[in-house]
Amino acid sequence: MLFTCSRQGNRAGRATVRVLFTVGKKLVPRAVDRNRIKRLMREAYRLEKGALSGLNVSEAGGEPQEVKLAFLYRGQTDNVPSLEGFRTEIRRMLNTMVSKRLAQPHNGGRNEHNG
Repeated sequence: MLFTCSRQGNRAGRATVRVLFTVGKKLVPRAVDRNRIKRLMREAYRLEKGALSGLNVSEAGGEPQEVKLAFLYRGQTDNVPSLEGFRTEIRRMLNTMVSKRLAQPHNGGRNEHNG
């Protein structure tokens, strides 16, 4: 998982979260399978996004930032997890991201984490 924090917030003064889900064509050649995996990932994220409520993404001046998340599917077509499998993995990733972000000092507007 990769995440970055930019310096822009929305007009309401709250931090926004933008999410990208991607499945590589080389790993999953058929479009119908890629679309199914992305649907499962989106639904798992929708059900688990409450974990982000503890994420503080403010600048030193108090302005909110925009959080950008990218979820990349790295498995194979013949071993696609169920919705519960995706939920477990996304919950683990979000909790790790929140705990590392809260423990980490602000780094000039950009933080990246691969894990």
